[in-house]
Amino acid sequence: MKVSLIIPTYNRDEYLVDTLKCALLQNFDDYEIIVVDQSSQHKAETHLFFEKYKNQLIYLRSETPSLTLARNIGVNASRGEVIIMVDDDTLFNENFIREHWDAHQKGFDVVSGRVEEGLLKTSKRPIWFNKWGRYIGSENCPVNGSTNKLAGCNGSFKRKVFDSIGGFDERFIKMANCEDADFGYRAFTAGFKITFIALAEVNHRKAYDGGAGNRNKYLYLDQAYYQNRFYFTKKNFPAYALLYLRLRLIIKGMKAAYQLVKSAEKEAMH
Repeated sequence: MKVSLIIPTYNRDEYLVDTLKCALLQNFDDYEIIVVDQSSQHKAETHLFFEKYKNQLIYLRSETPSLTLARNIGVNASRGEVIIMVDDDTLFNENFIREHWDAHQKGFDVVSGRVEEGLLKTSKRPIWFNKWGRYIGSENCPVNGSTNKLAGCNGSFKRKVFDSIGGFDERFIKMANCEDADFGYRAFTAGFKITFIALAEVNHRKAYDGGAGNRNKYLYLDQAYYQNRFYFTKKNFPAYALLYLRLRLIIKGMKAAYQLVKSAEKEAMH
């Protein structure tokens, strides 16, 4: 088996089905699709879809909602030489797997792909974490280049990387935040070759329902966001990076609170 495509999902239906349709139409001969389902229930239409394609999907259940746990379960059950991760609210073309596979055949151990989503700004260079734990560049980059981050909604790695660095850290909680950056950065510091490939592209629809289960329009008012950021920074960067992060997050939190008050006032007056 060349490739395992792993899709964790939690309480999404239409989005998941659209993602699976993309996965089933790949221009690639030797791959498996693994769905790690943490959902409490599904609509009848989704069950019918699973039934229709039951011979083309590997369906796994996990009763504990956790993105990192679901990814680890998927990898441990997979058979591919290369493991590709996508979120359950992504869309991609028929050459998506081929682009990831070809990059690995050029000697790269970890590949991060382009992510187009909502307000994510386009950058002339791929995303990169500096010594302060702050990233420059963007995952929405139209050119190939160096990176030290894995995009969880669009990333791949050879099995030896997962085995060597110990998989995804399950201490990252609730919302999907920093757990993919942690995996990529650990692989980078361990000496694995990591790259950014623009043609391995997804449209990340960033659904607010389902997913991590607590995604909030006002991201900077969610404690889990701050907890994951602090944990990632403490784990991977010098002490001064924590002080810098604290200041940045205080400012972001104040701005988010101000936007919430403005929005509430606007709705009340309307």
